[in-house]
Amino acid sequence: MASHSDPMAANVEVATSVNAEAAAAAVNVKAVAVAEATAQPVVNANNYLLQQQLQLFWAAQLQEIMQIGDFEGHSLPIFRIKKIMKSDKEVRMISAESPILLDKACELFIQELTHRSWLKAQECQRRTLKKIDFFTVLKKTKLFISLWT
Repeated sequence: MASHSDPMAANVEVATSVNAEAAAAAVNVKAVAVAEATAQPVVNANNYLLQQQLQLFWAAQLQEIMQIGDFEGHSLPIFRIKKIMKSDKEVRMISAESPILLDKACELFIQELTHRSWLKAQECQRRTLKKIDFFTVLKKTKLFISLWT
């Protein structure tokens, strides 16, 4: 730093240090912008991959549903589904198809939630599902947001 006896030199030195700080800040801003620009395609790539895998999942589910000949095999116990449905005092009669459709809807819900959670675990480079994967999917997916709130 210049001596305090020369005010002109001190002003020049202060201006130089301010310009150096401004230049460093500009470089940092550019670095952040570049980092964000390079990170954005990764996020878009992950979203694209998720969308592709979900489309394949739903296409396979639709094909499976179209090939169902009889509705005898169930994922969940139909008696329990009927019991839960009848627990509502306003429900008096239940058609034969309702528990079967509800069984399939629950199965699809569980499969999609698990599939999305698995993709989240893979994104975090893990091969084990954790509760946080399910919670993250429930919180960040518009389809499931009503379950969380």
